[in-house]
Amino acid sequence: MGNGSYAHGGSLQRNGYDLHLFNFQTREPVALLASPFNELLGRFSPDGKWLSYVSDESGEFEVYLRPFQLPFSGQRWLVSRRGGSHPLWSADGKELFYVASNSELMAVPIATQDIPTIGEPIPLFTVRLPGVGVQYGRDFAVSRDGARILVNTRLPGSNGSPITVVLNWSAAVRRMP
Repeated sequence: MGNGSYAHGGSLQRNGYDLHLFNFQTREPVALLASPFNELLGRFSPDGKWLSYVSDESGEFEVYLRPFQLPFSGQRWLVSRRGGSHPLWSADGKELFYVASNSELMAVPIATQDIPTIGEPIPLFTVRLPGVGVQYGRDFAVSRDGARILVNTRLPGSNGSPITVVLNWSAAVRRMP
């Protein structure tokens, strides 16, 4: 978190994905959002006061916004319309980007006072993300000035290349003649 007290992440529980915080002072995980629904891809606003995340509580994955305060209240606002995933804040916290269910990258103007003002989502362009499903995270990045967007994309007709992960590779190198 902004004050260095927490880190956040998600975990697969019996009832789906939930968002958790890790409290560095107590060295204990703290459930942030734990419900019968899937909550994942949490992103703190640049000022640390808001949390955007994805949930399927409506029946399909949507992007939501909550104030970040512990304990969490039930107050939340819907950001996406007709499906959304992969939320990402602009550097100044005045826009929230996400990928709509039709694969369009969207930008939503947001004014974060006590009660946020959420503008209409603006379609930017269609993206072809490489991940399968909503659980994959950072597939695009927005420049600090908001003028450029870098997208990790899948080429048409490609099915990807396998990745080989070598564990303990330094020991293997030491054994080489």
